[in-house]
Amino acid sequence: MDVERLADGIDDLRRRFDEAGRDFDGIDITFTNPEGGSPGSADFNADAYLAGLERLAKIGVTWVQVGLPGDSLAHVLEAIEQFGSSVIAASV
Repeated sequence: MDVERLADGIDDLRRRFDEAGRDFDGIDITFTNPEGGSPGSADFNADAYLAGLERLAKIGVTWVQVGLPGDSLAHVLEAIEQFGSSVIAASV
């Protein structure tokens, strides 16, 4: 699903919550960031990933799933370190 379709879906969900008299701000929207690639891959681009996070936040996404490599413990630990230093540190 692309971000535009996701935005339309979130807007529809917000409208339905409003019609039902429910608090939309009481829920979380979770999605995967399609920008920048996956942490641990050779082509991971932290700047593109951060820009994608900004776009997702603007449309109402509150949590993002992050895929990590599963080929070895060493690789996943390396990916977590890379993500922490290049994405999380830049976000705070």
